[in-house]
Amino acid sequence: MRALKILVYVMGVMLVVGTLVLAGTIIYRVKHRPAEATAAIPAVIPPNGMPRNVKLPAGAKVIATQSDGDRVMLRLMLADGGEQLMLVDWKTGAVLSSLNLK
Repeated sequence: MRALKILVYVMGVMLVVGTLVLAGTIIYRVKHRPAEATAAIPAVIPPNGMPRNVKLPAGAKVIATQSDGDRVMLRLMLADGGEQLMLVDWKTGAVLSSLNLK
């Protein structure tokens, strides 16, 4: 019977200590939050810093871009009112693919 009482006391102390550690951890993390990351748009520079020339269709205007690794997707507004997607390689400046949107 005595061993059972000791076990109950030890487990009670462990429960209280565990609760205090949990509460302390929560309070510490709330007070020491990492700074919010700002959503900065990284500047994408072609390899070797060399400018690349891409020939666009006559009268086309770039209305959106999206880069992924060494490729960039250009969304173009064509002179006739249609749109075109153009996939360009950063390294060579070559047009890998184009898709006309009707």
